[in-house]
Amino acid sequence: EKDAALERRFQPIQVHEPTIAETIEILKGLRERYENHHHVTITDGALQAAAELSARYIQDRHLPDKAIDLIDEAGARLRIKRLTAPPELKEIDAKVAKVSGEKDKAIKDQDFEKAAELRDRQEKLESERKEKEKAWREGESDVSMTVDEDVIAQVISSTTGIPVFKLTQAESKKLLNMEKELHKRIIGQDDAVTALSRSVRRSRVGLKDPKRPSGSFIFAGPTGVGKTELAKALAEFL
Repeated sequence: EKDAALERRFQPIQVHEPTIAETIEILKGLRERYENHHHVTITDGALQAAAELSARYIQDRHLPDKAIDLIDEAGARLRIKRLTAPPELKEIDAKVAKVSGEKDKAIKDQDFEKAAELRDRQEKLESERKEKEKAWREGESDVSMTVDEDVIAQVISSTTGIPVFKLTQAESKKLLNMEKELHKRIIGQDDAVTALSRSVRRSRVGLKDPKRPSGSFIFAGPTGVGKTELAKALAEFL
């Protein structure tokens, strides 16, 4: 027998994915927590970039989770960068370990003159290390601890493999030069290139159904006119 009250308690609720604008507002509400956790400063531009770039380039997750993950990882990267010792210190540590081993061997072989020489070299290396470590500690404050658009772009670039400069380039400038970029690989076919560029620009400014693709194209023509090459050029541009 059905229990109507029980069914009401377990009534399914549809939670829709927030828009990019809503995601940015969510990120603003979380910003202070992540700033305190990672000891960084997160700019408004970083929040906008996280929402927009994650929506465009990360397809296996949903907003706002994927944008929040970007902010979290960007802050963690800066924090690790600040806490990681420079390579020079690691090189000196390796030299100290090597000289110390040689010194112990010289003592074992009763070559005390060589052991004394190695001891002096070890002390010199250890003194050099202390100076470099002190300079590194004092210079920690000079390391940028601000999460901005570039840091977000670097994180998503390492995730997707898309070059950073393609992500950080101004969208309007990029789209205005679309025909020129496509014609670097395609000779002629002005009508096709223009039609493709207009369609992409229209979709980028929001004049399309967000649930539909940016465009569906059929390239028709005889062999050798550049159908496949145009498709490749378009894919690389996007």
